[in-house]
This record gives sequence, C-alpha cells and structure tokens, in this order.
Amino acid sequence: MLSRPKTYWNYGTHYAAIEACGAAGEEQFFWLQTKLKKKEFVDFDFREAKSITKLKDGFSKNQHAFLVVNTANVLIRKAIKNESFNKMVSSAFPGMETADFYVQAIQGKETDFIAVCRKDYVDGLLENFRRNNIEIIGFELGFSPIQKLVPELNYSEVLTTRHAICLEEGKIMSFSANTIKKDAYQLNDISITSDYLLSTASLFNYAGSTGHLLNFDDTNTGLKRSFLEKNFFRKGLITGVAILLLTLVINFLFFNHYFKNQQQLQEVVTSSSNQRELFTLKLKKIEGKEQIVKSILSNGQSKSSKYINWMATQKPETVLFEGITYQPLSRAIRPDKPIEHQLGVLVVKGKSTSAIQFSTWIEKMETQDWLEQLTIKSFGADGGKDIFELELKIDHEPAK
Repeated sequence: MLSRPKTYWNYGTHYAAIEACGAAGEEQFFWLQTKLKKKEFVDFDFREAKSITKLKDGFSKNQHAFLVVNTANVLIRKAIKNESFNKMVSSAFPGMETADFYVQAIQGKETDFIAVCRKDYVDGLLENFRRNNIEIIGFELGFSPIQKLVPELNYSEVLTTRHAICLEEGKIMSFSANTIKKDAYQLNDISITSDYLLSTASLFNYAGSTGHLLNFDDTNTGLKRSFLEKNFFRKGLITGVAILLLTLVINFLFFNHYFKNQQQLQEVVTSSSNQRELFTLKLKKIEGKEQIVKSILSNGQSKSSKYINWMATQKPETVLFEGITYQPLSRAIRPDKPIEHQLGVLVVKGKSTSAIQFSTWIEKMETQDWLEQLTIKSFGADGGKDIFELELKIDHEPAK
C-alpha cells in the first residue's frame, strides 16, 4: 500500500484515523492507530474517547491523522445521479448557500448522496485538534469513506456509528439512521467492529486523495501541506544538526594533518602564483584590445566628421538626430573572437515631423559623391513623429 522512502520521511511508521460522531458539544471519538510494515498496515489499536483532550493522551506529540466528521451536524440526502457537482448539490439541498458549508458527494449505484456540514463547526473541530497537538491532514464528511471499503466488503448491509448502509454489487444503494445496532466485519483477517469501520476506511487516504467530488479540496491540501512543512522543518533541523556535528568532529580529527602537510601548502602557493600569471596575461590582452578599440574610434571620428557635418547643416529643422554611429560593430565583443565592425558604414537614428522635408533631404543626400549607398532601415510613426534609422555606405573608404 505504502512503501516508498518518501512516505516514511513524511509520516514515519505510525498512522491514525479518527471518527467524530454524536451531537455537537457531546462528540464521541472512535479512533485507531496502526503501523506500516512490509507495505501493509498491521498492529491495529482501536480506542474510544469522550473528548479530544482525553483522545490526545493516546497520541504521541504531533501525531498525524485523517478525520471523519460524522456527527449530528452532518446532513446527508439523496441527489440526482450523473450530474455535475453543483447540480447534485442543488437537487439535494435546493437554495443552500454552499459558501457557508463543506460539501461532499458520495457515489451510489442508482443514486448519489450529498453530505454537508457548516464550515464553522468543522473549522472549530480542526482548531481543537491543533491546540491538542494532533495534526489533522485531511477530513471527510458522513459515511463517505466507506466508498473505499465497499469493494472489499462482501455484505448486503454494513453498519456504522450513525447509519445502516445497504450494498448491492459492491455499490451503495441506500442508507438509514442507526445508533443502536452493532456488528463486526472481516477485512484481510482483521476483525473490525462497526464503530471503527469509517476510521479504518479513512486510512486509505494515506495512499491517495480524499476525493474530488467535494468543495474543500483546497482546505485538505492546505492541512496536508502545513503538516508536511512542519514535519520537514523538524526532521530537517535534526538532520542538519547531526550533519553539522559530524562535520565538526571530522574537521577536528583531520585539521592538524591537512594544515601541517608542507607539500600541500607548497601546492597552494604554486597555484596562487599561476593564477597571478594568468591574470597578468589576460590584463595584457584586454589592454591590447582596448588600444584597438580606441584606434577604431579615433580613425572613424576623423574620417566621418565631414559627412556628419554635411548632414547636420543640410538637414531641415523638422529632422532631429538621436544617435549617430560610425563603423558599428558587426557583433558583440567576445574575448575569444576578433573585433569586427562594418567598414565605411554610418548609422543615423532620429525623428522627423515632416515626411515631405525628410524625403527631400534623403533625395539631396543621395546625390553626394561620397555616398555609395543609402538604406532606410526603419521608418514609422510614434506620438505624432516619424522615427527613422538610416544606414549610409561611405565611398572611397580605405580597407582596414
């Protein structure tokens, strides 16, 4: 059923389930504890308590458990089968405001059933368990857990603390109230009385979800997540402290040996010297590339100044420059690649408020002898202005 190391880390070897029944304020609790051994639950311990305070005496601190809320506060009615969850709820409890209730559907053979209970009542129970250091990691309503045991029960009727449930072909047919009759059932060579049938069925939740036909899946997920986080912190802290202590012991035993070894110290000194030499070589390479960049920038400025001056003096007032780049890089500078730039290329970016004057300026520029080619890379409107990017190929540029 459960065997993975992760399951042992999360839950340990002791598992528990609790059924709360009776009237509000006079609840009675039937609960069990069991151990996981060789993929099966063994050593069942069935107990009864009149209050959560007395119930906790049989639990270890921070013991986890699944809860079955089956008190008189839980109402169960028939619902239309094979309908959506909301339609099922409406058919069983017309006009009910589901925001105030926890609702769970129970599947039957010919009809389904809806169990409801006020949220404030269930939340109060959960809080009471929390105050008594019992970690509830999920809950169900009414006799809904019996669905997990029905395929294993070869009976036409089973009894629980509050209900008599009729079965047919391994499915629930109907139910009626029961607070007097009791019976015992055999399940995998274990004799289980009717008072503990629902709590036993709830153990199956350790192997999977409590179900999908309910409106409190997020609540159950939050309960389980809260427990797992606290459990991880507790066990993680213990494990961390143990590892730290072990590390300190190991360091204490071997500290003198490592730091008195002359050969290792010499290797450290040699390594540091090599690192300095590598750093010096890299610094020289960087300085050489820096000189190349400065040379490119200086050469580009002298060669391109007269063309930039021409464009600046000849442009109309409706044209505004936002950037001019001469011989831009062909690609990003990389330490393992030579620096490449676009020879004889001038990139001009800016805005224009007059398309006509901009076109006239372009036409005039194309008549210049120094211009080999002019390409309009982009031109588009932005907030009442035209943004442009020009690429000018300058003629008679010496090859680098």
